[in-house]
Amino acid sequence: MGRWIFLGMAGLVLLIGVAGILNVGLATVGERVEEFALRRAVCTSRPLLAGIVLAETLLTGLLTAAAAIGLSALALTAVSTLFGDREQFIRDLVFPWQAGAAGVIAGLVAGLLGGLIPAIRAARIPIATVMRV
Repeated sequence: MGRWIFLGMAGLVLLIGVAGILNVGLATVGERVEEFALRRAVCTSRPLLAGIVLAETLLTGLLTAAAAIGLSALALTAVSTLFGDREQFIRDLVFPWQAGAAGVIAGLVAGLLGGLIPAIRAARIPIATVMRV
């Protein structure tokens, strides 16, 4: 039962990460419409433009997951050092690096899922948009 609860919580956290990356990706595409239209005007293909946006969201997911895992490992070490003399179970805590690797994979999945819609939107920006400015 405990495993199902943790899997449910992990799924919820992944969903929140996807929504956050989707939000940032859509805002970024909305602010860079002229840039993307200009790139299309100088012969950047639609798939390449979508790939650029998708690569940005993948990097966002990867870097945020790596930062969260690094901070968690440091916090666990600090808690173990500071409070380890009071409680035996705290002294023996070790960061689960398998879970850290799963977190990196989850960050990449969140970046991929959260970046699909912004990438499609960026690829569909018409070249004529750059002429309107």
